[in-house]
Amino acid sequence: MQRSQYGWFDVGSAKDRRLSVEQRHWIWDQTSLTDKLRVLAHGDFEVQVLSERRTLPRQDEQVFISSTCRRGVKRRAIAWVREVYLICQGRPWVYARSVLPLGQKGALTRQIFQLKSRPLGEFLFSHPDIYRSSVQGGEWRWPLPSKVPDEFANKLIARRSLFNIQEHPLLVQEVFLPYSPVYQHSTPQQSQNI
Repeated sequence: MQRSQYGWFDVGSAKDRRLSVEQRHWIWDQTSLTDKLRVLAHGDFEVQVLSERRTLPRQDEQVFISSTCRRGVKRRAIAWVREVYLICQGRPWVYARSVLPLGQKGALTRQIFQLKSRPLGEFLFSHPDIYRSSVQGGEWRWPLPSKVPDEFANKLIARRSLFNIQEHPLLVQEVFLPYSPVYQHSTPQQSQNI
C-alpha cells in the first residue's frame, strides 16, 4: 500500500493560518470547483482521465473514510479510484483523485462509474441528495503520482472532501497545480512555507 504524501490539516490550524487569504478561500470553498474553474477559464475546461480502476485505497484514504462516515467501511476494501486532470485553457490546473468503496448500491453510485470524461463535480452538485460532510486542507510533497510531470515537484496546496451519496462515502482529493489561480496572489514564501 502506498504511503500518503499529504500533510492534512483542519481549518484554523497553524498550517492553515500560514496560507494567504486567497489560498484559504480555494481550500475551504464549499461550492463546485468545476463551476469555479469553468468561469475562470472562460469555458475552456475539460477533464482528462488519467486512470480509472478498482484498487486498494491508500492507508490515509481508508482511515479518513472510516473515521468520518456514518456507515462503517471495511479497512482494506477494494474501491473504484479515478484520477484526472482538470484542464483549463490547455493546461492542467488541478489533479484530482476520487475514491468510492465498492459494494455500495444505488442508482447514483452506478452513475459515477459511467462518468467517462464528464466532471465528477458537475454530477455531485446537480444532486440535492449528495452532500459534503467533511473537508481538510493539505500540502502535497514529492513524489507526485507517476503521471504528474516533474515540473510540479514543489509543495502544492490540496484539499480533500468526503461526500455522502445515499449515505455512502465518496472521497474527493484535489491538488492545485502551479498553473492554477490559487497561487496567483501568494508570494513565493507563502507557497513554500505551507
